[in-house]
Amino acid sequence: MEHLDAELLSLLALGESLGTDTDADHLASCLVCSETLRGLQHAVHIATLDTAGIELEKPGSQNWAAIHQALGLSPTLATDPLTQPSAGPLSHRRSQPRRKRP
Repeated sequence: MEHLDAELLSLLALGESLGTDTDADHLASCLVCSETLRGLQHAVHIATLDTAGIELEKPGSQNWAAIHQALGLSPTLATDPLTQPSAGPLSHRRSQPRRKRP
């Protein structure tokens, strides 16, 4: 059995009404294609959520310590980046004035 084209499933997940009656019949009877479409629809839903009202939980310091250890980072980067307002690898570069090119 030939499954539906990945591009067609992607377009269907985005809300397009493409395809033939044969495609629709296949989608109705094929568990693989219908599960693939459901997964793509879920990804579209998540990607288009309005996150304005969602407050994410901040990871604890133990998470940052584990990441630091796993990556073998320098001790100068050991602090929890969420405890300092301008912490992080780019903050040092941002605070320095830009050099003019000759």
